[in-house]
Amino acid sequence: MASQGATNPNVAETAKGVGTAIGRVILYIIVYVVVSAVVKYIFETFLPTEFKIDIVSYEPYVQILLTLAFGYLIVSGIAQVFYVSLVAKYGHPTAAAVRNIIRIIGIGALAAAIAGGVAGVDDNGEIDITGFEAVRGDWCDYAKNVQRGVIEVILKTGDVNAAVRYVKDSVLKLRKRQFRIEDLVIWKSIDKDINEYDRSDPHIVAALKAIKAGYAFFKGSKIGYVIVKGSGKISERAEPYFMIKDYSVIDVEYYIDRQIVPAAMRIRSVIFIDIFVY
Repeated sequence: MASQGATNPNVAETAKGVGTAIGRVILYIIVYVVVSAVVKYIFETFLPTEFKIDIVSYEPYVQILLTLAFGYLIVSGIAQVFYVSLVAKYGHPTAAAVRNIIRIIGIGALAAAIAGGVAGVDDNGEIDITGFEAVRGDWCDYAKNVQRGVIEVILKTGDVNAAVRYVKDSVLKLRKRQFRIEDLVIWKSIDKDINEYDRSDPHIVAALKAIKAGYAFFKGSKIGYVIVKGSGKISERAEPYFMIKDYSVIDVEYYIDRQIVPAAMRIRSVIFIDIFVY
């Protein structure tokens, strides 16, 4: 007769198995989160526009539902891959648990991304655009205003086509040079000694040109510059905005391609809306 203090082998084995399973679940969840983040980055950065989903004709709530459905298919596919790789070695219960956990975390993360990435109206009736380019300091005011305008049109009217027209009109005005130079200024801080910077940084190129012209810039200063027409690298075409006398030299196509369109496309990347401005 076994003593009462002896450990039941079955209980010990079960506890060991549970501990191993939990450890593997945690490991696979970590792997999944890392891999899904990489996949999301590749999808948003490198996938050509023509392969992305275009649901311009749908209302915003339908767009969100379709986004969730599309995301669920992707998450379920990834979860099933983990299930197939685990079921033979650890059995159905453990593999199914991993699959379900991945589904829950994946869909939860997708819903959180939609809730956090899409702008809304706060308690004071103001447009909340936290997380979008408009809150960044390295975008010109014109790009910020276009993005805010797109968000306001969508939130107030629900008409995505009207938002597309708004972007097209904004681009047209820029090409007609109906702007103030102040709206195209890109501001950047000089956080260290200028000699410590890479001389190819646009704001440093602009600062050096200003210094050569007799202006003072040093650590702690803030330089405002615009991009002008010309050949060569973009950074080489950065000019202090206060030294520009002829606005016709400003490269409006740079602002369209590198600031206005990306700012508008940032909204599309969240709710899968294609905005064509050309």
